[in-house]
Amino acid sequence: MRIGIDIDGCIEDVARFMVDYGIKFCIENNIEYKVKDDEYDDAESLGISLDEVEKFWNENLVYYVTEYRARDYASEVIKSR
Repeated sequence: MRIGIDIDGCIEDVARFMVDYGIKFCIENNIEYKVKDDEYDDAESLGISLDEVEKFWNENLVYYVTEYRARDYASEVIKSR
């Protein structure tokens, strides 16, 4: 049996990653941003363009999926299923 697990937003907190690492990305690239905590969409959460979001993910996706910390208790929840 093979089981697939959706990591972005389920196992890892993509919204938190986008704010934390997105702000760093904006500062390093001189991009104006405005954090909107009530937005889930990448571009909307920082008020940046889709091109800027694409550049962000091109630079950060591998780290996000291989190194970024999982949500608290993610392992326990997976093992309980």
